Order: sequence, then structure tokens, then C-alpha cells
Amino acid sequence: MADLVAYLNSNKSGITGWWVDLTLIKGEWFWSDGTATTAATLGSNNNEACARLDAPPNYAPWDISCTSTYRYVCQYKV
Repeated sequence: MADLVAYLNSNKSGITGWWVDLTLIKGEWFWSDGTATTAATLGSNNNEACARLDAPPNYAPWDISCTSTYRYVCQYKV
């Protein structure tokens, strides 16, 4: 996740709200392949099932309604 945040800060600074492939299941965030995230803190303030990366500079993941409109990160090669 840190590499992705660095990329966004370097190349897309000033843009807020990015969809990422995280899903909230029973209070824990998972990637689409079923792998649990390793980040220490992931925001969850709305008990929604989808995640977006918040504003720069840290782009913290937060839950949000899956019907909201944001840009998206489709793939990112680490």
C-alpha cells in the first residue's frame, strides 16, 4: 500500500477519493483475492462494504457506499 500511496502523491497529487479493491467483511478489510490487508489502521466510519483511498498525502483507506463515484485504481505493479 505504501508504494501505491507514493505513486499517487508523485503523479496524481491533489486528487482525492480513489476506489481500491478492498472489501469490508465482518470488520476486516480484504483484497479481492481473499488476502487480508496488512495495514495497521484502516478507517471504518460508515460500516460500508467498499473502500476508497482518502485525500493526500496519506491516502488512508476508508469505507464508503459502493454506489459513490470516485476515480479508481485498476492495477498497480509493485
